[in-house]
Amino acid sequence: MGARARIERGLDFVDSGKMERDAMDLSSMQGLMVIVGPIVLAAALLWAILRNRSSKRQLDETEAATRRNYDAHDAADRDR
Repeated sequence: MGARARIERGLDFVDSGKMERDAMDLSSMQGLMVIVGPIVLAAALLWAILRNRSSKRQLDETEAATRRNYDAHDAADRDR
């Protein structure tokens, strides 16, 4: 039986065992994604959290600038 006839009859995958190998490849890839995916996600979240932390000095500077801004607006409102 030629290759074309085997494909037309749907015997290509069954006879060669290719379907079983393809299914095994897919399940191993899915298993890899299930294991590695959460690890990569956790690493990305940890990196983002650590990168966005601000120091005490930066917080104090921000708070002081905000107070100065509010005081300037209050003074401008009183002068009107």
